[in-house]
Amino acid sequence: MSTEHRSLMMRTNRLLGAALVEHNLVKMEDLEKANEASSR
Repeated sequence: MSTEHRSLMMRTNRLLGAALVEHNLVKMEDLEKANEASSR
């Protein structure tokens, strides 16, 4: 995957995660764990 696509996907994932937390569909702790796992 190109660097350009990777950074776009990471940004999209962060925005999606924030929206899910805002609508109480995901807990902030779970989002943080998922973000840690995906950044490895």
